[in-house]
Amino acid sequence: MRRRTPHTWGAVAALSVALALPVPAAAADTGGLAAPSPGAGAEAVDPEFRLSARRAVFVKRAMRIKGAAPRAAGREVQVQWLDPAGTWQVATTVRADATGAFATTWTPPHVGRFKLRAVLGPGAASAQAQPARASAPRTVTVYRPAKATWYGPGFYGNRTACGTRLTRRTIGVAHRRLRCGTPVSIRYRNRSLTVRVIDRGPFERGVAWDLTEAAAKRLGMTTTSRIGAAPLR
Repeated sequence: MRRRTPHTWGAVAALSVALALPVPAAAADTGGLAAPSPGAGAEAVDPEFRLSARRAVFVKRAMRIKGAAPRAAGREVQVQWLDPAGTWQVATTVRADATGAFATTWTPPHVGRFKLRAVLGPGAASAQAQPARASAPRTVTVYRPAKATWYGPGFYGNRTACGTRLTRRTIGVAHRRLRCGTPVSIRYRNRSLTVRVIDRGPFERGVAWDLTEAAAKRLGMTTTSRIGAAPLR
């Protein structure tokens, strides 16, 4: 637990700036990924088309993606991710084996929450009889590792820099720059919790997040710890 000094409450309320999240789609950088798949979004979901990937990964690390579809045998499969504008972008392309199974890797371009799917295009000889098919989307949260503390005792009853009255039951997190109310997914030892920014801080060098006592308890965090954090849109 990290102690605060009373003057920190509200003295830094004016420091709130624009969210440190992916830029709007109109100016988004796709990180060198391919352009959107033609006609993306109109593909029928095939219940036999399976896609699997870890639900939580760290940014800048390649994630393993696997899947299978009986009709994919020997054919190319696109793995796609949904960008902030609602357009499916091509993450990678892989050829399925003779049984229809495939495996590949992809490195997410930034932190946040992604929807992934696999798409199999129409067969060359029977495009009308076999339209493009897609797997059901799978959600993956990409975290950035960071150090976090927690606070609460000595400050209950006070208002935070964002105007929230702090109590023992308040679920939230303090951050130096993110806009008040920004939802953030926090992961600690295979537990995850989505909280909102309600305060400014922490003010300890090398520490990026300051959880309320109630939020820390939900995660099982009892001391300054390494966590994964992902601001969400």
